[in-house]
Amino acid sequence: MTFRASVERYLGAVAQQYHRGDAREESYYDVLKQLWEELGSQLSSAHATLTVLPRQTEAGNPDMRVWSGQQHVTGYIEAKEPKETNLDRVEVSEQLKRYRAAFPNVILTNFLEFRLYRFGQPMGQPVTIGSLQALQAGMKVPLQHEDQFRELVERFFDFQLPRTYTAQTLAVALADRTRYLQQQVLAQLLDDEGHKLNSELVNLMAEFKQVLMSDLTSDTFADLYAQTITYGLFAARMRVTGTFTRETALNGIPATIGILRKLFKYISIGDTPERLRVIIDDIADVLAVADTDTVFSGYDKNGRDPVADFYETFLGEYDPAKKKQHGVYYTPQPVVSYIVRSVDQILRDSFGKPDGLADPSVTVLDPAAGTMTFPATAVRLAAATYKAKYGDGSLDSWIKGHVLRDFYAFELMMAPYAIGHLRMGILLTELGYTMSSDDRFKLYLTNTLEDTVVKPGQFKSMAGLAEESLAAGAVKRRQPVLAIMGNPPYSNFGQQNKGAWIRLLLEDYKKGLDEKKINLDDDFIKFIRFSQWKIDQAGEGVLGFITNNTYLDGVTHRVMRSSLAATFGDIYVLNLHGSVKRQEHAPDGGLDENVFDIQQGVCIALFVKRKGDLAGPRVHYADLWGTRESKYEWLGANTLGGTAWTDLVPAAPEFWFVPRGTEGAEEWQDMRRLDELFEIDSSGIQTKRDKVTIAWSEEQLRRVLTDFASADGPEGLRSKYGLPPDGRDWTIRWASEHARNVLAEHQPLTVLEYRPFDVRWTVLDRRSKGWVAYPRFEVMRHMISPNLGLVTTRQLSSATFQHAWITEHPIDGNTISLQTREYNYIFPLYLYPDTSGAVTGTTSELFENTQWPPGQGGRVPNLKSAVVEGLAKDLGLQFLPDGCGNPTDGTFGPEDLLAYIYAVLYSPTYRERYTDFLKSDFPRIPFTKDRDTFFKLAELGQQLIDLHLMRSPELDNPISRFCGKGDSAVTKVEYDADRGRVSINPTQYFDGITPDLWTYQIGGYQVLAKWLKDRKGRFLTSADTIHYSRVVTVLSKTTDLQCAIDSVVTSIFHEGDT
Repeated sequence: MTFRASVERYLGAVAQQYHRGDAREESYYDVLKQLWEELGSQLSSAHATLTVLPRQTEAGNPDMRVWSGQQHVTGYIEAKEPKETNLDRVEVSEQLKRYRAAFPNVILTNFLEFRLYRFGQPMGQPVTIGSLQALQAGMKVPLQHEDQFRELVERFFDFQLPRTYTAQTLAVALADRTRYLQQQVLAQLLDDEGHKLNSELVNLMAEFKQVLMSDLTSDTFADLYAQTITYGLFAARMRVTGTFTRETALNGIPATIGILRKLFKYISIGDTPERLRVIIDDIADVLAVADTDTVFSGYDKNGRDPVADFYETFLGEYDPAKKKQHGVYYTPQPVVSYIVRSVDQILRDSFGKPDGLADPSVTVLDPAAGTMTFPATAVRLAAATYKAKYGDGSLDSWIKGHVLRDFYAFELMMAPYAIGHLRMGILLTELGYTMSSDDRFKLYLTNTLEDTVVKPGQFKSMAGLAEESLAAGAVKRRQPVLAIMGNPPYSNFGQQNKGAWIRLLLEDYKKGLDEKKINLDDDFIKFIRFSQWKIDQAGEGVLGFITNNTYLDGVTHRVMRSSLAATFGDIYVLNLHGSVKRQEHAPDGGLDENVFDIQQGVCIALFVKRKGDLAGPRVHYADLWGTRESKYEWLGANTLGGTAWTDLVPAAPEFWFVPRGTEGAEEWQDMRRLDELFEIDSSGIQTKRDKVTIAWSEEQLRRVLTDFASADGPEGLRSKYGLPPDGRDWTIRWASEHARNVLAEHQPLTVLEYRPFDVRWTVLDRRSKGWVAYPRFEVMRHMISPNLGLVTTRQLSSATFQHAWITEHPIDGNTISLQTREYNYIFPLYLYPDTSGAVTGTTSELFENTQWPPGQGGRVPNLKSAVVEGLAKDLGLQFLPDGCGNPTDGTFGPEDLLAYIYAVLYSPTYRERYTDFLKSDFPRIPFTKDRDTFFKLAELGQQLIDLHLMRSPELDNPISRFCGKGDSAVTKVEYDADRGRVSINPTQYFDGITPDLWTYQIGGYQVLAKWLKDRKGRFLTSADTIHYSRVVTVLSKTTDLQCAIDSVVTSIFHEGDT
């Protein structure tokens, strides 16, 4: 039969079904199936088969799948009823977007119009082969656009999956399909749960939740399952010769890996739901035609394992956020090599193991194995040692008796677990070892940080899971381990792994901290604690990790450091730096890069515990600065023995693992810390959505509040304001509810000190997780009334301290710095009574117990009376609890004290003298006992405060002018040092700006640049330009005052010299 005859017969059959009157979409499937199989035979060499796919929900698969004669998937067809004439609407539906993203060859049709999509994009124009009007009129439907339809069908059948993939294109192909598989797994799971079916998926999730992740959600399980299937198929493809399909994949899974075997029995020969079989077949088809040699040829062969490297590429395509969340980053081989070779050296030198890792008495564990980079490198090194020393004659016996017996690894995620087994199998084959049916590497699927006890035979659905858990539990609880090494995840900030067992162990790092915020729940800290516990169990051992380096000098990590120093006799810290957050540069001013593609700096740490070592903790420290490549080169060429260490003695109370200057330490400790002077303080507010919750003006904020209060649902607001998905601490629904309350109650809006010289507007009340996530209202409410607040930080990531500011308003958490480590704190000068009776806690207790008489508005000073009384006694002055004192009357007040403190904090000598201490502590204040010195500094400090609050009369004659004609739009900010001007667009600029003013910093901000760049795309008003000219003047006067302050402050440091 000819092409034309087939299509005309098809149109007649469509008309016949249509005129029955009760035809549904499914009524036309057989008609289309006959046409498509006929056209496939006519237009392609292969015999085409069209299979109708069952669909339970709209989240299911396309309606039909077309197979070629070689049992490869040709493509998919999604059909709608003939009366659905608006296929434009269907084309942009979420359903079709999913299909187009997952499947490379898709047709959309209403049985009269056909649209072809290739890799998600339309191929040519839609083709209509028959008229709906003729169909509705009961007339014969004439064939239209025969040639165009023939071309469309030929294009569909001509499609073949490419054999030649690059790593990137294969990763994209698999990632697209894995995302779709995840959606189908989730839909199937929810269907099964909704119908209360005791299905394989439901049981499997329950068992995983019990053994691996107690907080496992359906979404997470679907993701875990989908990744495992894809990478399990990938691993099987590497082992299967001949035809590769979903059914034959089982042959590529070793019998000793019970969990994967069970899973693949289910998808290969079990009763897998059709909606899952469809997409799994498609993934298998991609892998069947892919030339893996070509894929892996694109990888750097310099030590990088292509199988593991490809997984990182895949995960980056599949879900970059999950890659970051789980801290999944390929550990660079030079880093791994340095750690493994250093551990090997320590075993030889400190534990009497002359063969290092090759010694049969050495046990090794990677507790966060990922794709097995560390164990693979350790096995290679151990095998090389054994062959060089003893020959390869008995290498097989050594592998079976040592590597397969004494090397252990734990992994939580099933996809890297599958890769890890594949990788170790390939490695052992390279070493000449053939694994027997009862051989397996002791890589276990387990959660290192949970202590789940499983009984034999506990799980019927997944017996292999119980076996893995039992074996891993025995290693955790009973097997002594001498060497632990790896790269634990460290980017999820405690969002996962919250099990009671590891939290109990972590309590040792929190005892006596007395901190408001204890940042000790990140996973890398949990893995360090687990490993410390494990080595304590054995009584000796060595631990080698690469991790986030925050614990080396973090304020809240001091008890952790103390604990580690008590456990390990020698601690080697190689600080690799590379922190974008700290804006690190090499000491010579050159580039400093991270060894990973992350912002947080990292370090290598080697912890050594020997039996009977009573010499006390010894910390050996070294820095490695420079480019990524230079660091790789150095790490690849050196070990612990070739590193130039500086010896440190970690001392209470901080136990620093980094060099800290000791000169002036006693002097520093003798001073009063800010939180010892003020009764209460608080970190700045956190909105979580500055874009909408903070406004340029009160009017703009009211408009936004009105939008949120009147919105029908979140998606319109999300689109209008460009908002990301809701998070744990802020949702559009919460913000909308709060907005309605604010407007209904006519609540006044609040001025916010957003950045230096930059006030904005927001909503501030006692509700958390409303308009803003964390309003810190117990403290911030005092700044709504007339007040002064000292703003500073407790830690620095910057090289120098310039982190002091004064305000009359509540502050943002990033008012003077955006760096995470430099989160901002405010110390209000006055506290106000709560007239509503709604505030409880510290503030209300202070008012109940205060000895200060109330001042303006009932306020009292936020100062500790004992400190003030001691200062008054030293100075021979009387303290007035409100406002300023008078030197001639022998009095001083809270505002004199604040001005004195502010002057000290702006002293260049103070900042330089105490640089090291200011990096990890609130500022401490040296108080003079000389009355004249006190009032001189208070006077200078008050001038500084008046300047920074823009109320000084010296600002009446600004040193900078706004020049040039134009629309005052900030389009491009450029500084011209030679002319002393900064332009905001091609024709307008501010003059009178010297280089030292342009580069002047307050906190983490270059003030003049920051203020303008924050207004890029806006039009400056005359008030704005006057304000900016005055800011320039403020900075100029500030530098003058700093010199004056310094001439007075230096006398304080020498008061005890005579």
